[in-house]
Amino acid sequence: MTTWFKKSFRRISCTGLIALASLASVLPLSSAADESLDSRYQKAVQLFDAAKMEDACDLFRGIEKESPGYKNTKTYLNPACSSAQQAYTLEEKLFNEGQDFLRGNHLEEAKQKLTQADHLALNHPKYRSQIESALKQIDQLEAGARADSDFQNAVQAFNQGKDDDATRMFTQIEQAKGPKADDARAYLRRISDRQEDAAWSHAVEVFNSGNYSDARSLLSDIVRRNGKHAADAQAYLAKIKGAESEDHAFEDAVKAFQGKRYAEAQTQFQGVVQKGGPHAGEAQSYLQRINAAMKEESSVQEQAKKRLADSGQNPKQVAQQFTSEARTALASGQYVAAVEKLRAAEVLDPANSEIHSLLTQAQEKASEQPLREGLKFYLQGNYDEAEQQLSTYIENSGPKLQLAYFFRGASHASRYFLSGTADASQKDLAFADFQALKKSPQAFKPPTNYVPSKILSLYTQATSAH
Repeated sequence: MTTWFKKSFRRISCTGLIALASLASVLPLSSAADESLDSRYQKAVQLFDAAKMEDACDLFRGIEKESPGYKNTKTYLNPACSSAQQAYTLEEKLFNEGQDFLRGNHLEEAKQKLTQADHLALNHPKYRSQIESALKQIDQLEAGARADSDFQNAVQAFNQGKDDDATRMFTQIEQAKGPKADDARAYLRRISDRQEDAAWSHAVEVFNSGNYSDARSLLSDIVRRNGKHAADAQAYLAKIKGAESEDHAFEDAVKAFQGKRYAEAQTQFQGVVQKGGPHAGEAQSYLQRINAAMKEESSVQEQAKKRLADSGQNPKQVAQQFTSEARTALASGQYVAAVEKLRAAEVLDPANSEIHSLLTQAQEKASEQPLREGLKFYLQGNYDEAEQQLSTYIENSGPKLQLAYFFRGASHASRYFLSGTADASQKDLAFADFQALKKSPQAFKPPTNYVPSKILSLYTQATSAH
């Protein structure tokens, strides 16, 4: 029984399989195949709606080949494939137009066309490599054009003397290491040389003006730069050292003269004259004044001795007579005569403090008399007399030298403006007097109430100039 069942099962199974195979060959496709076709169809429609025409065209072609007339395939197929073909045609058109613009050196238009072609959504672009190569060429040409423009702007700034702007622009060009880097480096060297030349000229000008403090600072900076003027600047620093040494020697001699230490002052001034420096002429003038002062001292002593011998009185009595005469001279403004009387009295009675006090007072008034006279003549508009009196005061190194220099400069400035600004020599003399005030260690405030504004403006111009 069991054996019969197995044999019957085998017979039935083989016969059934053959029948099933025959049936499958004549029945429609399975539902799984239907779903695959529909899925592709829906994807093609989505691509069409997304304007991805080339992909949509490929899918619709496959569907139409596999199942002609499937749904609305024919409706989509022609527009999709036509649009895809138009995209390839547009690529070629844009590429050719871009090339034409590039050959004509119209870089902006070429870049626009080629970029548009490069951004087309194509699966198999025909000109992609040529487009990318052309865009790279445009970038290089634009970079070169920008470099040329930047370089020309930097050169223009250089030619206009705008060294800070030119330095900044040339430095950027050099750092970019482009085709103009070497030229930019050469211009940077020229700027450095020009700035050093300007600094050198300015330092020499300040040195020649006698402003050694500022000149030393400027020259030291040139030495630190170690450029082509470094050795010359070092030599000028040595000159400043020598000049300042001579200045000190001259100042010490003047102090000795003012202290009536004539023998000491004479020796010091002779040393200044022998050096032949800028103070040699002044020192020679002081030597003449020393000789005159020593002669005057001798004359005073002779006058005192003669009065003493003629009167037959004792020295103190004769000294009192001289003092009385000096008081009268002081009261009448005859300060020089008062000084002579009191100096004779001092010779006869050197311990008398009253005589010494009056002599100091008379000498001060006598020394300031040229200043007072000069100011008076200036206010009267008599600029010739003002200049003469003020020059006398300056030569005698009075204690109010700044005031004397200012009003002597104002006298020259007045002449300059009265000439209608035609007499440039008076302007130069005014500048020289005004600039002499800069050398004083004490700040000077000009008396603005006594001079016109245009003279004050000239004073400001002179004292602010280097």
